[in-house]
Amino acid sequence: MAMTEGTVSFHAVSTTRTAAWFGEQLGMRSTRSAEIGELVGNGRYGRRHEFAIWTLERDFDNDSAEPLNDALLALLSEFDGREDVLHGLREDHDLRVQCHGSSASSQGGFWPAPEVLQRLGRLGVDFTCTVYLADCPEVC
Repeated sequence: MAMTEGTVSFHAVSTTRTAAWFGEQLGMRSTRSAEIGELVGNGRYGRRHEFAIWTLERDFDNDSAEPLNDALLALLSEFDGREDVLHGLREDHDLRVQCHGSSASSQGGFWPAPEVLQRLGRLGVDFTCTVYLADCPEVC
C-alpha cells in the first residue's frame, strides 16, 4: 500500500435537513457537523454554511500494513446494519465517502480491498480518494 498518514470520512450533506436530525435517524454521533447558517471555520470572513453536513472520520493507523483499507473498514463497519436507514435518507442527503492521504512513492495510488468495495457498494455512496505526493527521496 502506497498511502500513509491520511483520513477517511463519511459525509451526509443536506440543504433541507439538519445534521442533528441525520445523526438521530442513524443513532450515531458525528465526529464533526455544521448546520445551515452557522459560520464557516472560525467565522473570520463571515461566510455561513449553505448546507448541513454530518461527518464521521477515521485516521489511518500508520502502524498498519494496509492503513487505507484498515481505516476504510473501520469507518464502513460503523454503518453495519444501518444500510436500509441510509437508503431511506438518500432522498434528502448527498452521501459520500472520501479519503485523502500521503504517499512517499512516485507510484502512489490506492488499491481498495475487495471487502472495502463490497461495503461501499452495499451503502451505495459516492467514493473519492486523493493521494498527495509527500517529500520523497531522490529515487522517486
